[in-house]
Amino acid sequence: MNAEKFKKYRQIVTEIQSQRQDIKQISFLDDLHKDRFKSIAYGKLQSDQEWAAAAYICSSHDEIWSKTRKHFYPERHEIDWEKIFNTDFGSGHKAALHWAFAMYSGNAWGSWLEGDRQVDIMSRSFSMDTKLRHVIIQALMIRWM
Repeated sequence: MNAEKFKKYRQIVTEIQSQRQDIKQISFLDDLHKDRFKSIAYGKLQSDQEWAAAAYICSSHDEIWSKTRKHFYPERHEIDWEKIFNTDFGSGHKAALHWAFAMYSGNAWGSWLEGDRQVDIMSRSFSMDTKLRHVIIQALMIRWM
């Protein structure tokens, strides 16, 4: 890579890094959502984009939170997705959880729960209400910014 290309590359990387969100820039639904998020995404975990995106989604809604919180292990940096997906959720909440898993792992939830195919999270997204869709969009921003 020649010096001019490297300079341009460094400029782009610096620009992207300066745009990364911190906790102060995240748009929470309310103070309860923010408090829940901070209880499982504290310290360095807030800057872990994969963890923060999943935590943002799972802390956004009362029912999702009550059923997923016990499966987050921040001290070990682990989420027990299998137990989460073995819990009973409505279709909209389940769709949001598929988004959370995809943002956390970079993969769709796989064949061991959904037959021999990966989950189509875009199709499932139509069952989410407007509030959850907003949450997913914000989580995508957390994940990619």
